[in-house]
Amino acid sequence: MKINLIIIAVCLVAFLARAQEEKEKGGFKWPNGLRFGAQWSTLREVGGGTEDPISGFYAGYLRRVNLIPFFRLETGMEYMQGGGHLVNNTKLKLHYLVLPLQVVAKLGPLFITGGANANFLLHQDLFVDGNKQGLNSDNKASFFDVTVDGGAGLSILFLAIELRYYYGLMEVKNQYHNQQLQLGLKIHF
Repeated sequence: MKINLIIIAVCLVAFLARAQEEKEKGGFKWPNGLRFGAQWSTLREVGGGTEDPISGFYAGYLRRVNLIPFFRLETGMEYMQGGGHLVNNTKLKLHYLVLPLQVVAKLGPLFITGGANANFLLHQDLFVDGNKQGLNSDNKASFFDVTVDGGAGLSILFLAIELRYYYGLMEVKNQYHNQQLQLGLKIHF
């Protein structure tokens, strides 16, 4: 519960700082929308297979910059849960603050997305045989990860249903890379 309060506080401070900056430029602007949904995460070993996924959620806000009528950029800030099951009945649960940069191409109600994300590790838990383990330099995950993603969705009025797949470009722990599948909603203001 403590980590969730810290994450909410960080997001709120970042949002308010950005809003104050925009107010000084001549007008207060709220975020253009919210993203939230279910997430299934796994860790993929380099040269190996994918371990069993764990379920979690993601939530955040987004800002849209329309470039042309059917093409835009989206940025924002999100919280997401990652990790997965490893060998020897080990589970690693990772909590990230994510700064996304997405390109969105829209044709009618359908859209496709692609982008890159900077993921900052907020907290991690390691479980072996269901027992929480202490963390040290040998079993900690990396503080930073970069992921790329692609997805598709359907917009209906101010709501959008979307599906995205994320792949981690950096080693998170012992030659493992993050992978996530997200299914959720976007609400546009």
